[in-house]
Amino acid sequence: MIFSTKKQYKSILLGLIIVFNLFVLQAQNLITVPFSNGFVGDNTANNASNNAYYLSGTGGLGWSNVQFEQNSNLNVFVAQGNDIIGSVLITDAAGVEHAINGFIKWRTPSGNSPYTLVFQPAAGISATLATNSFNGSSSYTINDVKYIGLTFNGSTLAISPVPGTVTGNAANTGLLDALNTYLGTFAKISIADLTVNENTGNATVTVSLSGSSTSNITVNYTTSNGTATAGADYTTTSGTLTFSAGETTKTFNIPITDDSNIELSETINISLSDPINASILDHAGVVTITDNDNNPASANAGLDASICAGNTFTTSGSSSNGTIHWTTSGTGSFTNGTTNTAVYTPSASDISAGSVNLTMTVTGTTTVTDVMTLTINPLTTAGTISGTTAICANGSSTLTSSVTGGSWASATPAVAT
Repeated sequence: MIFSTKKQYKSILLGLIIVFNLFVLQAQNLITVPFSNGFVGDNTANNASNNAYYLSGTGGLGWSNVQFEQNSNLNVFVAQGNDIIGSVLITDAAGVEHAINGFIKWRTPSGNSPYTLVFQPAAGISATLATNSFNGSSSYTINDVKYIGLTFNGSTLAISPVPGTVTGNAANTGLLDALNTYLGTFAKISIADLTVNENTGNATVTVSLSGSSTSNITVNYTTSNGTATAGADYTTTSGTLTFSAGETTKTFNIPITDDSNIELSETINISLSDPINASILDHAGVVTITDNDNNPASANAGLDASICAGNTFTTSGSSSNGTIHWTTSGTGSFTNGTTNTAVYTPSASDISAGSVNLTMTVTGTTTVTDVMTLTINPLTTAGTISGTTAICANGSSTLTSSVTGGSWASATPAVAT
């Protein structure tokens, strides 16, 4: 691949890094911090934006709930080289939330005490957001030739007139410290994992703040399937928690279904999002449901049996209260090996050995096994017949075979018996 400019190379490289961070680092901390305002405008130069509008308020596009989030291996934001990679979340004028990947590139005003961080969308990004029509249109498209400014709460960004120009300087020093200092001004939201019995009725989930606040704090929560299934094991739940000034814990309930099925422990995933006046350090929680049904599993592999070489064998097992898994002491294979009537095909070494053990394992709240023996007989043969001779009418001849057993018959009894 040939890049026409150094800027194009960097944009594509950063886009790849963003994809890496979003997919590889999902198991790390997803840190989120909110902003009440900022700007959006054209990418005029490395540290300048023209045709800039406020995100909200007077001169704004009617957007709200602006956040910056990043997967971090620490409890603070981190940088990759000189860039702070992550995503900006914006709820547009129609109430739709948009996630825009990219990196924080510069700051305004110039100097070591910035109050607005400027975010550049990654190469190839394109998101169309509904507006309040202040920009002369019902929508505004954010792509990789736009900038998004994120103004710290309590600070004021001045754009005059609107739309207008915003300038600053590069983010080589001080920007990460400024962002993490801003993060430190917020109480941190986290969610606790929980284990409940299936008969508990409701799982009561606790969401906590690291410290009290003088402002009201809100955060959204929603459930999703882990190994548990909504509608069968629990009732889907979502909503908004509001921490009044001074409160540090809030709870919500997830209805749990008490059925009679024999099940292993199952999980529900919980996700926190969209904080206002607080940051999120632990956005994911897990509720584990333990089963209260204890009917033991049972397994009956069936009676011992025999087949001739070259044939398959269908088991006649029976089981209850669990899942079935057939195994063999030989090297043959099963079809439908998770059912009572599995079909076994002996291998050449099974045939040579003359028998194999077939084991049924049933796993539920308990695990049980049962074994049957399958004998594989060689194919029958008449052997080699000797004693053939010419005889006269009413004469006789003695015939012998190289194998024992069986019976003799004449193809033409009217001629000879």
